[in-house]
Amino acid sequence: MISPIILSVLLQQLFDANGNLIEALTDDNANKTWNIGLGKFWFAEKEKMGDMIGLFFIADGFCRALGMMLLGVVLYRLNVLQGHLNTKIYRRMALFGLVIGIPITLASTAWMIYAEYDPEIALIGWVPAKLGIVPLVLAYIGIFSLLNKNISNKIASRIRACGKMAFTNYLSQSILGVLIFTVIFQKEDFTRKEIVIFVFAIWAIQLIWSKIWLDNFRYGPMEWIWRKLTYRSL
Repeated sequence: MISPIILSVLLQQLFDANGNLIEALTDDNANKTWNIGLGKFWFAEKEKMGDMIGLFFIADGFCRALGMMLLGVVLYRLNVLQGHLNTKIYRRMALFGLVIGIPITLASTAWMIYAEYDPEIALIGWVPAKLGIVPLVLAYIGIFSLLNKNISNKIASRIRACGKMAFTNYLSQSILGVLIFTVIFQKEDFTRKEIVIFVFAIWAIQLIWSKIWLDNFRYGPMEWIWRKLTYRSL
């Protein structure tokens, strides 16, 4: 998780106090979106986001995803993800993860509010939140491992089914989001209430359909395709 933090600090230097790309990087011959700077990412009145900030999101997302994947591999090899460790270990993970992660993450919000959302911290303002990701992830693993040990098998089996079809569910919720928000309703702005309702509705659908699918098939659709491409056979 160090790479995204370094990336945020370095790229923040490429924007001036007004959120524009520094003069040394501007190019009159470049496409229109190159010279925009932070654009719509930081300023609601802007129509577009600059190419540089777009590249930042791609690199940042890749680094964070890679970091989480490597963390997952380590935790799996330590038998943490399997839920086989002592209950006390998962309790400590949940407790210390939340105690450490929540304050660090909230520090980002506090910093931005205190700075009145100054463009000078548009990228580095998220650094505390990124630092808080790891302890919070460990806390969530601890919480769900404890739930897995204590909730009824009927509920646990549905949650496990969602986890086994994580790739399929991730893509399906993204596709549903695009269809519902942009094609069916064709609205540009949705209230928080509408978004919360959508989130819970998608969760409910996935809890239901994942179990039904895995009762009839060994893998989820995308998981099957991924294994087919990876191993050439099942």
